[in-house]
Amino acid sequence: HVRQQAREILAAFKLGELPQLEATQQLTVGMRDYDLADALVRQGAGAVGMLGSARGTAPEQAMPPLIWATDALALNIEGHGGKVANSAKMLQAGLDVPPFYVLTNTALQQFYAANPQILERTRQLVLGVDPDDELSAGEVEREIKSMMANGTVSPELQASNLGAFKELARQEGYSESELEQFSVADRSSMPGMEDLPGVPAAGIGDTETNVSSNSLITSWVIVLSSLFNRRAIAYRDKMALFFWLRQIDRSQLTRVTELLDRALGDEETFTVPGRILPIPKERLLDRLRRIANAQDVRQLQLDQVYISTKQLLAIFDRIEQLPEGRELAQNLRASLQAQIEQVVDPRNAGMSTLIQVMRQSEVSIVSFSVDKASGWTGYTNGLEVVFFDASYGLGEMIVGGKVNPDRYIVVRRRRADDQYEYVILDKILGTKERKLIYDPNTRKEVEVEVPQEDRDRFALTDEQVLEVA
Repeated sequence: HVRQQAREILAAFKLGELPQLEATQQLTVGMRDYDLADALVRQGAGAVGMLGSARGTAPEQAMPPLIWATDALALNIEGHGGKVANSAKMLQAGLDVPPFYVLTNTALQQFYAANPQILERTRQLVLGVDPDDELSAGEVEREIKSMMANGTVSPELQASNLGAFKELARQEGYSESELEQFSVADRSSMPGMEDLPGVPAAGIGDTETNVSSNSLITSWVIVLSSLFNRRAIAYRDKMALFFWLRQIDRSQLTRVTELLDRALGDEETFTVPGRILPIPKERLLDRLRRIANAQDVRQLQLDQVYISTKQLLAIFDRIEQLPEGRELAQNLRASLQAQIEQVVDPRNAGMSTLIQVMRQSEVSIVSFSVDKASGWTGYTNGLEVVFFDASYGLGEMIVGGKVNPDRYIVVRRRRADDQYEYVILDKILGTKERKLIYDPNTRKEVEVEVPQEDRDRFALTDEQVLEVA
């Protein structure tokens, strides 16, 4: 919607119907990012593609380290990521979203400023590892997590975080003496982590649940460190690969494949710096061919043809040794390095975190707008469909695939009087053998068995299903 709106505004600007300042102001209303809007206007309508690739990871100078969900700044999806912006949007629209405040990407930058050695070492580790090698990436993840856990957080940020925590508790009806009974969830939100073909971005960052006042800072740093877990490092690498493939003439990769095959000769494997195990030569050549021959990069299943940027750089180094491959390797390396710097480099990786009132849910629901098995959306015949998975206790059991939940399909259709009609199309009883609950005595989450009578009934009534839909 924003992209279409931007095209219309930019077209009016190009036709002379809107002055530059007014065009920028109109764009900013939809994007909530004045600098990006201004850049789009200055570069003209041809720059509208920036809306699809702008990652907005650098913090705005005016963005404070802590903001509340009710603040208009919380709606900045480019600066905070979808989880913060969409949760704030729902809360501000009056939906029953647990209240929260946000430690913004500015807080992360302040953490780096107080611990410059951590950022520099993180850069060395992330840019030096092959994300496609899980053993090496796992070692990087553990070292970064340990470094950040031992980092320094400024007294000012600690004080403002605790003050906001106490205000949340007060809003929820807790007195100062009852503060130990109050807890929050610390949830990651990564700006710029776009869904890629066949590789969804959901669930990459960590969430810490049942966080007390004593563990506020510790939990925040743990969540921050998930910015560099194995999956996050690999995902940003795939983003860099995807944007690079859309930028270059992919027929060049056919030539790269031929040159690499010639350079390797009788060698059966290919060695990549920063990777423990070598890569079978034929697997590498096959993936290069499949990428080069794909009609549209967006139709590629990246997980099936993934070649890390580290592997590509090693390939360019190898074919550069051939006189006929030197110029091609240098040109491709330069364009890929630019994407790596913009997407993979930790200096440009951002995170905001939601500090949100913890709900000890009796039933948790995960919803989808598409059937996970068949891809059916129901949009044919004028239907809108939502799919629910529901089970007892906290939602981690569903998200982590640890339980067989109840499944519901709800459809809605607009009637002649413009009102919506909701119908439960189908529901399937799950086994729901176990649930995750919070034990107030130990202040820990524990996994327990679900009584048989609860397993044998649906976790939600039909009325509740329709209310959620």
